[in-house]
Amino acid sequence: MCKAARASILALITVVTGVTALAQYSQPVRDVENPARSPFWSFDGGPISLSTANVILNMGTVPAGQRLVIEHVAVQCTGDADDNISQATISVYKKTGGGWTSWSVPLAVRNQGTGYDGKGIWTASQVLRLYSDGVGSATWVNVHHRKTTSTAHCFAVVSGNTISTP
Repeated sequence: MCKAARASILALITVVTGVTALAQYSQPVRDVENPARSPFWSFDGGPISLSTANVILNMGTVPAGQRLVIEHVAVQCTGDADDNISQATISVYKKTGGGWTSWSVPLAVRNQGTGYDGKGIWTASQVLRLYSDGVGSATWVNVHHRKTTSTAHCFAVVSGNTISTP
């Protein structure tokens, strides 16, 4: 090996080990905008029974002192190929006095054709930002279909995070 090549390799090793040695003094990165954020994920599924037009999927409860920030919802349903999953919504309900107040966001449902078993497949997937407070509130995904003479099966996944509230 020539002298110039050895000198280049030695200079490279010095630079690399010098940078690596400085890494021990670096500061860890933290999310300063959302310091109290914790991941949230919920799943529920169920059938749309005979003679029933919809299924309500419970996405769980938020602990007291927390606020749920829903950032994504996904729904998948299977049923007879000639059925039609006509509507899906995600709703946040808040208990107020003797009643409930709700906020709903419609989801765009798409027919994906048929699966290997000949059943129709419908999906919805949406990025959003929806808030649910912990005490006296509930989060549900409501899915409707048109063919009430057969059963369809749906499931939903909601993800986001919870943050501490004062």
